Parts: sequence; C-alpha cells; structure tokens
Amino acid sequence: MDEAEEERDDAAKLKREAQELQEEAEEERDDAANLKREAQELREEAEEQRDDAARLKEEAEEDRDDAARLKAEAQELKEEELKEKAKENRDNAARLKAEAQELKEEAEEDRDDAARLKAEAQELKEEAEEERDEAARLRAEAQELKEEAEDY
Repeated sequence: MDEAEEERDDAAKLKREAQELQEEAEEERDDAANLKREAQELREEAEEQRDDAARLKEEAEEDRDDAARLKAEAQELKEEELKEKAKENRDNAARLKAEAQELKEEAEEDRDDAARLKAEAQELKEEAEEERDEAARLRAEAQELKEEAEDY
C-alpha cells in the first residue's frame, strides 16, 4: 500500500472516530437534557411538598385552636352531665393536640424532604452542567479530529 492510500485510510479512520465522538457528545447532551428535566421535576415535587407542609401546619393550627376552644367549653360546664362532656372534650383536646403535634412533625419532615430534594436537584443540575461541559469538550475534540482528517 502506498503512502497516499495509508493517509486516506488514516483520514477515514479519523473521520470515523470524529463521528463516534460527535455521537457520544450528542448522547451526553441528551443525558444532560434528561438530568435537567429530572431536576425540574424534583423542584416541582419539592414545591408540592412545601405546599403540603404549609397546609398541614395550617391544619395543625386549626386543630390547636379547636383544642383550646374545647378546653374552654369544658371549663364552663358545671353540672355532672356537663362535667362528663367536659371530660370528653378534654380527651378530644388531647387527641387533637397529639394529632396537631403529629401534623407538625410531618410538616417538619416534609420541609426536610423538600430541602433534601432541592439539594438533590441542585446536584443533578450541577451534574448536568458538567455533562454539558464534557459534551462541549468532546465536540471540540471531535472538531479537531475532523479538521485533522480534512487536512489529510
């Protein structure tokens, strides 16, 4: 094989490698877009959880208000039958207070989850940026290889 044929073979090989690198870069771009989409979904989920946490907190405050109202009604009852009702109301107030505490704890957990999801979304965003940078680097390398191949 003469030198011209070898150079053509080398150029063809470089062109194939450049094409493969370009395809890899396109896959990286697709992966980065998918990561960005996933990060957006996680941000939206975190927003929903923050909304749920706010709603739960509001319900807990209403439950505490209800418990306080029931306690006040119980204290006003004077007769034996009314005293029994007051006991029931105190029991309800304790139950509502326990439920309100549970709701408050759930709201705190939801806030923690939302913060964790936000951090994960940020990590995914950073990873996507790194993937985009890597894809750009690969495109640049592919372009250099393509130019070298064209020079042959």
